[in-house]
Amino acid sequence: MNVHCFELDASRKLKPADPDEALSRWLAGEGTYWIDVDTYQPAELEPWLERLNLPPLLAQQCLKVGEATQIIPLREVAFLEVVVFADTGFTRLASVGVLCLKNLLITLHPQAIDIFEQSRRAFAEFELLESTTSDLLAALLLLKTNEAAKVGRVIRATLDDMDRRMITIPVP
Repeated sequence: MNVHCFELDASRKLKPADPDEALSRWLAGEGTYWIDVDTYQPAELEPWLERLNLPPLLAQQCLKVGEATQIIPLREVAFLEVVVFADTGFTRLASVGVLCLKNLLITLHPQAIDIFEQSRRAFAEFELLESTTSDLLAALLLLKTNEAAKVGRVIRATLDDMDRRMITIPVP
């Protein structure tokens, strides 16, 4: 299991943080964090999730990432699962579970996602409007939307090219 952690500091930038220390600080009511967990098996994730004292439904959904696209909004916490491109060539899809708690955003993906590493690096350039996990999630989703738009442009160009060839090349 790989755990990457970032603290959203007062300057509204992400800086690397120790995951265990960050989780302890968050449990004590200090700081705002993004924790990205990848390459895990449910059995190794479960004890880590127990520290969060999640409602049973959410803990169960965190362990089942990859089974459904969904949104579960509760009063103090929300969980969503989306499908994203897993590689820079946009050829592989992967599911990402997103657990949104007050001052803690956790992304869960059972397989490594190459493009997530790029997203983490891109955030080093960002300055969010506010130091909140909702702003962080919105920025992350915008990055993923931009990736989908790139794929859409490539598909459109390919189809336009096919149309031009079908018009100009006579059928025997």
